[in-house]
Parts: sequence; structure tokens; C-alpha cells
Amino acid sequence: MSTYDTVPPLTDPPFTINGNCTHGVEEDCTDIVGNVTGVNPFTKRTRITHYPLLNGQLYTSDGILAHEFVGFPIGDKPIPFDPTAHWGGVTALDLNNLAWAILAGTNPNVPHVSVPTVIGELKDLPSLIKVRGDGFLKKVAQGHLSWRWGLKPMLSDLRKLCNFARAFDQRLMELYSLRDGRVMRRRCHLDNSTVRTVNETNHWFHSGYGVLLQGPFQRWYTKKSWGTAQWKLNPNSQLPQLGYDKLKNLANRLNYGFTSHEALAAAWELAPWSWLVDWFSNIGDVIAATNNSVELNWQKICYMRHMTQVTDAKVNRAISTPWVNLDSDYVLRYERKERYPCAPVLPFPFPMLPIIDGGKMSILASLAVLRR
Repeated sequence: MSTYDTVPPLTDPPFTINGNCTHGVEEDCTDIVGNVTGVNPFTKRTRITHYPLLNGQLYTSDGILAHEFVGFPIGDKPIPFDPTAHWGGVTALDLNNLAWAILAGTNPNVPHVSVPTVIGELKDLPSLIKVRGDGFLKKVAQGHLSWRWGLKPMLSDLRKLCNFARAFDQRLMELYSLRDGRVMRRRCHLDNSTVRTVNETNHWFHSGYGVLLQGPFQRWYTKKSWGTAQWKLNPNSQLPQLGYDKLKNLANRLNYGFTSHEALAAAWELAPWSWLVDWFSNIGDVIAATNNSVELNWQKICYMRHMTQVTDAKVNRAISTPWVNLDSDYVLRYERKERYPCAPVLPFPFPMLPIIDGGKMSILASLAVLRR
């Protein structure tokens, strides 16, 4: 933290005021050394602070030096906040739900395109595309829902079907690799979020000693999270006995979702309001994670997140004392990297409070307009 030491003024001017500040890079890391084959909890924190210094001279109309700054620390020296102040910590229940989500996102049995689900949703497409209602808001709401639940998923599925040959080759190579006893390491994306918590147009950076400095001040929090898991063929699986033709047919069925377990997943997706239920529970994740059309065992599930808190602070010269110059801009950044080994401890869906982001709010708003 920065402190000021003031030298008592002389009997007559001039007098000198000294100031000091501390800035630079601070880092610490918590890890386990020596557990090469295992997965370890990990935390690394990096805090970067740099404050501008003031320089400049002010002369009177008689040419007398009235004020002079030589590398004087700016008055306002905010510190970057730990990102967990906004995003919060990770609880045991969070890790349980995240483990299900990671298994669902990395499970090699999950289809490339679920044809049963696509066929089931086609019957609803005309009603989604048709614009109902006589008001402008109703038309906008209907259009938004039509895009969100009709056109957007259909275009995504069509895009995946265009890459189906590549997906088939990749699935076949995965089956060969599993049959040879190799461990499959997979990764899935979980979340990308950015939030601005402070937005001041005219923040006071310095006020005193004849100087006023103002400008915009903003705090941003970002989070990127992902998960990894390893999959290995169950020793009791019949896969090693399958030849090329049978492996090819199996790869096709897995890619298209022509399996008994995918029929269950399609039934859940087509159930009314199942998407809303999944906001408050992880039923969809549990169904996808337990897809074991090819008998596999999972291991070494890890949840990772990279969080930052960045302060954007800049002096606006148009509304600040003109004769003072800054040697640099503010640099205020707090970065945190974390890894959590996890496992699905609770073998059933657990209700939770959803995070209502902008996407969810737009869906709820559209439904409210149509309901009204």
C-alpha cells in the first residue's frame, strides 16, 4: 500500500512534499510436488500494480515557479480485487455438479448429431417459425424464441452434418485407440463470462496541491472455465472382438445417436419444459454422462478456471489540470488460475439455483411477453 510522508513547510515558501508508492508484481502458487501420475489441486495468483507518477511545472505570470512535480505518486492508488470476490469459491456441491457436466461434455459415447432428437423437433419447427400475435413486442418475442429454439439448433445440426465424414473418421480412430487399450484424454468448454461491476465517468484520481485529475474508471471481471477427463475401455467390454465392419457400423450409430441410451436422451430433450428444468438441475448432464453404449470407465476428472479482475483507469486530459503530465497509465490486474480434481459423488440430479445471465433473461422476457 502507498503512504505519504509530509515534510513540515519552511517558514516561507518554497516547501517540499514527498510521497511514495509501492507497485510491481506479486505472485504465489500452491501445488503438490512429486505426484506426477495423479491430478493435483492447484492455485496460482498474480497481482500486477503500477501507478502513474506526476511531472510538470507551473509558472506565475511573472515567470516565477509556483508548483513543480517530479515523479510524484498520483493520489488515488486503488488495488486490484481478487476475482473470487465476484465469482465466489467452489463448493463440494459445485464440484459434484461440475463433474457431471464434464463427464457429459467429454463422454466419447455422446453423438455428433442426435438424429432422434432432430426428428422429434422437426414437428415443432413450423409453429416456432410462424409469427403469432398482433403486437410488435409479441412478434419480436416470437421471433427470438423461434431463433433460439428452432432455427439456431437446426443450423447447428446442419453444420455438424456437413462435417460428418470428418467426425466419422475421428470416431473410428477413437474406437481403434480404445480397443488397443489406450487412455483417451478429452476436454470440454464450460463457461466464458465477462462482467463490469463499476463504471464511473469522472472518477477523482488526484485532488490536492493545486492539481485536479479526473477520468473514466471501470472494473471488469472475466472467467473462463473448462474441464478434462480421461476415458478407458472397460476390461469386460466386447469392443476388442469387433472387426472393421462392426467397428464402422458402431461408429455410425454413435455419431448419429442410434443407441438405446440416446433414445432416453432424446425423450428428455423433447419433454415439455425440460430446458427450464435443466436450469435448476443437472438431469441432462447426468443422462449424457451415463451414456455407456461402449463400456468405458472414467478417471482423473478436473475442473479448471482462469479468472481476472482488470481495472481500466485513465485520466481525461480535457477535464484535468493541463500542466501536469503522467509518466504512464494505471496497470491494475489480478489473475487467478485454479484446478480442482472432482468426481460425481451424488449419483442423482441435485437441484440448484441457476445463474440468470443475459441469454436466460432474454428467453424469460420473451416468454413473459407472449404469456401476457
